[in-house]
Amino acid sequence: MKSVQPWATRPQPCTAEKIERQKIAMNNEKPARIYACPQCRKPIQWREDNPYRPFCSHRCKLIDLGDWAAERHAIPGDPANDLPDDGDY
Repeated sequence: MKSVQPWATRPQPCTAEKIERQKIAMNNEKPARIYACPQCRKPIQWREDNPYRPFCSHRCKLIDLGDWAAERHAIPGDPANDLPDDGDY
C-alpha cells in the first residue's frame, strides 16, 4: 500500500461562506448583519457604506418618507396641543 504524504494531498474546495469568513478574519471586520428592508422586505446587509440604511434603495427610502408625509405612519402617544386654550390665534 502506497502512503500519501500530507503535503501531497489535494486541498478540499472551499465554500463561498468559508471564503467570506476568511476575508473577514483577515480584515478583522465583523460580518455584516442580514436584515429585511422595512419597506419591501428584501434581505440586505447592514453596512456602513449603504447610504440608504435601513432601506435597500433610494426608492424604498422615498416611499417611506411619503408614508410619513401622508400620515400613514404615526408615533403613538397623546397629541401635542401647541395652540393656546383661550382662542387667540
